[in-house]
Amino acid sequence: MIPPKCGRPGWGPLPFAAAWGGVDSRRWEAALAAGARHSLGAVPRLRGRTLVVVEPRSDTRIVFGIALAQRCEHADVVLLGGGRFPLEPGESPLHALIRWHATDLSAAPPADGGHDRVVLVTEELHQEPDVPATVPLYVWETQRHSSYEDKPDFAVGSRRGFFRGLGDTSFRIIPWWEEFVAGDQLRC
Repeated sequence: MIPPKCGRPGWGPLPFAAAWGGVDSRRWEAALAAGARHSLGAVPRLRGRTLVVVEPRSDTRIVFGIALAQRCEHADVVLLGGGRFPLEPGESPLHALIRWHATDLSAAPPADGGHDRVVLVTEELHQEPDVPATVPLYVWETQRHSSYEDKPDFAVGSRRGFFRGLGDTSFRIIPWWEEFVAGDQLRC
């Protein structure tokens, strides 16, 4: 089987992050970082201002948040309960991961308001974040869940999306959902 080329839909930065965490040799770091940077082309662009809030303790969550923010017109990446992480244009999400671990985000300034959407990537959601109802909120819970648990549900026209699990297809959900909601509101 021939693997998909970098930059094509479905082959984003998360497999590179998994490989990065799975190799015990620095020999592959440059190739994996370059692959992750090039794979950002598979992540859709988002217009407007996006606040990406990441709960740490998972490199996958961190890489997802950083990669998503890198494809936003304007983005603030913040540590859940902490400060803002500075993005570097053109940087590989894997190099940004190294900087994340080396940055004291508890001392960093918080993000300003006025975002067009908020994305929260967390292990488990205990209570809904305090986000105005007019601002779309997307929450990814990454803790393993049983197939018997309730699946996330969405009301027609809802500006809230709750998802379980995290993968490269997760990047496409936000633009799809915003297009769906906008189309639904036009029909009303």
